[in-house]
Amino acid sequence: MADDGGKRRYDWVEYEDGTLLGNKGTCVNKIKVDSWWRWVLWHCSYCVCKCDELTDDSDRFWSLAPAVADTAANKVVTGVRFVKRGRVIYPVVQQATATPEGGIDENSRVWVEPAEVGTTNSRELAANKAVFTMQYEQRAMDMDSLEAPPGQLLTGVKLRNIGGHLNLEIQVTPIEFATGQVAASRSTWLANDNTPASSRPRQLVPIVMPDIPTNLAGGNQVDTTTDQFIEFDASSVYKDVSQTTIPYIDAQAVAPHPGSWLGGAGLYHRVAQ
Repeated sequence: MADDGGKRRYDWVEYEDGTLLGNKGTCVNKIKVDSWWRWVLWHCSYCVCKCDELTDDSDRFWSLAPAVADTAANKVVTGVRFVKRGRVIYPVVQQATATPEGGIDENSRVWVEPAEVGTTNSRELAANKAVFTMQYEQRAMDMDSLEAPPGQLLTGVKLRNIGGHLNLEIQVTPIEFATGQVAASRSTWLANDNTPASSRPRQLVPIVMPDIPTNLAGGNQVDTTTDQFIEFDASSVYKDVSQTTIPYIDAQAVAPHPGSWLGGAGLYHRVAQ
């Protein structure tokens, strides 16, 4: 059993036949794991199961509220990131005033804080229509790269629930290149509506034998592309006794410096090289 105050159920498991799950160490609380026979007819072997528990320490909630720049004030998106407030993960944008020929006013750059969901109660969050609650039957996230049409640029992002998948949408708005003037009244939302049941179905990208992501010592690389999806799952039973939810969410900001107009946004997964 684990000795970290309850964050993990097990650090490692060793069977009588020498099979080892996780990284063996020392622990105070030890439990012998072995199969057993009753009489001669009944045999029981210990197995590993996945627990989908909607508890107060299970943060599985995603905001579906849009994160947009103030286009009425001639603001455009200059950066995007994910933040966690309370128990909810939010997409957030950085905005700045657009200037002519692809420029922005660097002094006006600011992150737009999300309107937070007020409760931290699991049942209330699960019942909130503005929140996507991940569970075993709906734990997929679509991988897409979305681009604005010519003459338009990125002014917002949001997530939506499409067929039980988290799916990215982007808001795009026309802009006059020579003047940097945003046509705020003509903003539209774009997305990739393909699902696994579409005529051009999305493909699952399996995450094979995943370890705790922070254990990675080397480099990583993108292993997904548009029209694919990944599923949140448990780490490898052999590497981590399935104690960690993967993949991790990268909270690093994507906000190029110096800033400029952005032509789109996307989601991708990275794997160890």
